[in-house]
Amino acid sequence: MTAQARTERYRTKGAGAGLVRVEVLVPPEARAAILKEAARMRRERRSGLSDSLSALYDEAFTRFGGRCLWNMAPPKTIDGLRVVADRLQKNGGMDAWRLAAKILGELDNAA
Repeated sequence: MTAQARTERYRTKGAGAGLVRVEVLVPPEARAAILKEAARMRRERRSGLSDSLSALYDEAFTRFGGRCLWNMAPPKTIDGLRVVADRLQKNGGMDAWRLAAKILGELDNAA
């Protein structure tokens, strides 16, 4: 496979799918901040979750993984987070139900 074909596959089907290249001029001291923001946006785009939704996903597994989510590993995506919320509501106590309601509220606001 040629380098050009590999690059095209990356941009259309790989990790670069749906992303565009941007070139901007910024002050040298702002370079790190721009790169950090670009990395955050790529991560959010690829996972489908914002930083706040990702934190809720992690919190659900940290607090209730052993009780509610012990036999599953849903992907860290919006659909996976909906599954997590459903399991929290079905198998958890009131604290788990509150976290599920918070997750579903965040998902509704993100849509």
